[in-house]
Amino acid sequence: MRLTRFTGLAFLAALLAVAACAPAPLAPPAARDVGQEANALLKLGQERLAQNRLSEAENAYRSALSLSPPSWLKAQAFWGMAKVEQAAGRTDGALNWVKRILSETPDSLLVPDAEVLAARLEKDLGQNAAALARLRRILTTPPAGLSPAQRQEARELLLQATQAAGPPLESLRSLVELARRQGPAEAEQVADRIVQMADKLTSQEVESALAGVTQPSIRTALLLSLAQ
Repeated sequence: MRLTRFTGLAFLAALLAVAACAPAPLAPPAARDVGQEANALLKLGQERLAQNRLSEAENAYRSALSLSPPSWLKAQAFWGMAKVEQAAGRTDGALNWVKRILSETPDSLLVPDAEVLAARLEKDLGQNAAALARLRRILTTPPAGLSPAQRQEARELLLQATQAAGPPLESLRSLVELARRQGPAEAEQVADRIVQMADKLTSQEVESALAGVTQPSIRTALLLSLAQ
């Protein structure tokens, strides 16, 4: 009986000794910081884009997206891809990436930039109706959140798209209507555009457009067109 008890105690002591000598369990690996990795790749993409090393910039942006980063970083990667495509002359591809900002990251701070760039790309692709609809929406909808510089760019694009949307007379009437609905600053921009169009219009067309125009700047522009 004593021998059995002694043997049991000895076995327990041996187990405790082995446990004391065993190496400490390995600490779990540190959690992967996806945001930090994505941010580093986005910075690399920006640097390569600035150097016009487009394929390397594209690889960096795609690698960032492959990490499934947070929404705000994903929007930056989409923007980077759009700028790569635009720099490479692939306007369709650039527009697709910009639209992903608007559809997949609608709360991004890049949305106003994306809206203006989308309108520019649509105009460049000859999609004037789409560009006009987008520009009218972002210029008249308060949540668009355009900065003064973005609003100025959007107005100029609106004038360009309006002028390109149809024959000269139709474009002129669209410009006059646009001026009627906008403020004094926009009317001045429209007036400048009308003067530039003068050589494409006949006197009869300009006179027909004068009917009902009340804004002094627009009337003056049309009268100057008649005098040319």
